[in-house]
Amino acid sequence: MQITLQLADDVARALEQGATADASAQPLTRLASELGIALRPLHPGARDAALRRYFVAELADSSATDSALQRLRTSSGVLAAYVKPTDAMP
Repeated sequence: MQITLQLADDVARALEQGATADASAQPLTRLASELGIALRPLHPGARDAALRRYFVAELADSSATDSALQRLRTSSGVLAAYVKPTDAMP
């Protein structure tokens, strides 16, 4: 299950630069480690500040999605966390 996250600018910037120990990113990186997920940019190398704020994570256990989303949404630096609905025919 893929989770999409919208992060605060400072957190996204720190993660993009690999500064996972940065004070702004540390709570989220600690939580990601607890959940067993790796955060990666949705739009790597994007110059647009709005696009750089989006990250994705793969959650192996889909039964834990609701719990993971709830925890991610309450983490500092996370503005939104959601699972993209499946595409459907119009």
